[in-house]
Amino acid sequence: MRKISFILLGVVILGTVAAAHAEAGPVPSTTAFVKLAKGDGCECISIGGPQGSTVKFRANVSDLVTGPEGLVIPDVGEPVIFTLGNLTQTGTTDDGGYATATFTLNVPAGSYSVEAAYDGDATLGASSATTDFTVRGVALAYTGPALGTAGSTQALSATLTYDGAGVQGETLQFQLGNQTVTGTTDSFGTAIAPITLAQAAGVKTLDVSFAGDGGHTPPLVAASDAAQFTIVDQLVVGEPVVAITSPSADGVLLSAPGLPESVCADESDPATCADNSAQVTSMISGTASSTFPIGGSPSCGCGVFVSLVSNETGVQGVGYADVVCDNPACTSGSWSYLTNFVLPPGTYTLTATATDASGGVGTATRNVVVV
Repeated sequence: MRKISFILLGVVILGTVAAAHAEAGPVPSTTAFVKLAKGDGCECISIGGPQGSTVKFRANVSDLVTGPEGLVIPDVGEPVIFTLGNLTQTGTTDDGGYATATFTLNVPAGSYSVEAAYDGDATLGASSATTDFTVRGVALAYTGPALGTAGSTQALSATLTYDGAGVQGETLQFQLGNQTVTGTTDSFGTAIAPITLAQAAGVKTLDVSFAGDGGHTPPLVAASDAAQFTIVDQLVVGEPVVAITSPSADGVLLSAPGLPESVCADESDPATCADNSAQVTSMISGTASSTFPIGGSPSCGCGVFVSLVSNETGVQGVGYADVVCDNPACTSGSWSYLTNFVLPPGTYTLTATATDASGGVGTATRNVVVV
């Protein structure tokens, strides 16, 4: 057996891999295990560093068990391949079996698996060791409008965060067609950049970018995001088409009996009150489409509102469902809503109202029964 140890910014990572002597015949490989330890001897399950920083890994390759001939290590200059995400570096072993690799963390923030792999030689078998590694860093998201009339002024916006928290005082650039504007992030990490749409109508690509800030603590690497933006000669309102696929017409919505409860459509009119209400928990679902985006972005202002209105008393429940897009332009998709209404038994009108990015509205209705 061999052992591999990593050293990263003062953190030591220990792992074991299989090895054997050449005279023993073909060398089998065994999956490595990784153990992390700091100077105080504690064991840790992950380590990490900020985007843009430079980290060094050090791997040691040797026989795990010292035999009669002493500790077996590879020849000087043997390659050890280090991998972090899409980054790869090659280190070579020294006379103690150690190899090092240095990475600059210019990768998206997130969790990664770091691997050190040794292909083996005439004496030691091939194997590897891995450990978890977290890159802490920047995220940029466009949050502004997706539609505007030629000649109008629109407030483009985007949010810059580091580990989920807003980053203040940074400049974001917005490129829409042949126009460029900038904005500075506030305490929530949001930058707003007004733009007067002085270009021809059509579907444009809107790019928002952050150039990075090496002087920030911690350093912030560059980031970008993109969205579609439609410019029209005059404001055109779409005509969304929405359909309810479940429940079927005259379908049944089941309620869970609970304590008798009085629910009134109009609190001032006792005639609109109904007793013996219960929790109605059923899945309502359907589809929606339009010539304009109908979901996918918080800035869209679109989606599907679901309502159940009693045909006897007017008592109602209302909910909202996001549209899960089935194409890049997000002009169609599916929606679903799990009801959480307290309603009395009876017949109801189920209505689904879809709104697209232009403000266009479409509806679908059907009768259902709550039992």
